[in-house]
Amino acid sequence: MQQISIPPSVTSIEKYAFFGCSSLKQISIPSSVTTIGDYAFCGCSSLTQISNLSSVTSIGKYAFCGCSSLTQISNLSSVTSIEKSVFYG
Repeated sequence: MQQISIPPSVTSIEKYAFFGCSSLKQISIPSSVTTIGDYAFCGCSSLTQISNLSSVTSIGKYAFCGCSSLTQISNLSSVTSIEKSVFYG
C-alpha cells in the first residue's frame, strides 16, 4: 500500500503502528489524532509526505526514524512535545 488515510475515529497512532512499511509513500492524519507513538513510522523509507498534523501535540521517540525520503510535513503548530531522535536517519 502506498497511501493511507487514517479514519477520523482514530485518536492515537500507537507504537510501531506502521513500522517497516517501506512501500508507504503518503499518509493523511485526521484532526482527531493527538499523539504519534514511539517508532510509529520508523523504517518507512519511501514515505515522502505527511499531511495534516494540526491536532498532534506529542510525537514519540524515533517516530520517523529511517524515513530517508521524507520531504514534507505539514502543520506542526500544535506540537508541544517531541521525544528524542524523532527524525533520526
